[in-house]
Amino acid sequence: MPLNYTNKLEKQLGEKKQENSNLQKEVGEKKQENSNLQKQLWEKEQEFSDLHTRYSSMRASYLPTEMCSSFSPEKT
Repeated sequence: MPLNYTNKLEKQLGEKKQENSNLQKEVGEKKQENSNLQKQLWEKEQEFSDLHTRYSSMRASYLPTEMCSSFSPEKT
């Protein structure tokens, strides 16, 4: 192979390696972002669960026992 062609291929290889490195860095950043979002989702699910538990407890304490089974938010 001519030296000129070899140099061109080596340059292309270097560019592809750099592109690959950049993409791997981007993948790492996206994985970290995904991890952060998963953590936020988990925290919001915990917050919702806590609020739902508190709401259910409060509702049960304010309604007579016989009304609890027939209570439906759609009827109010």
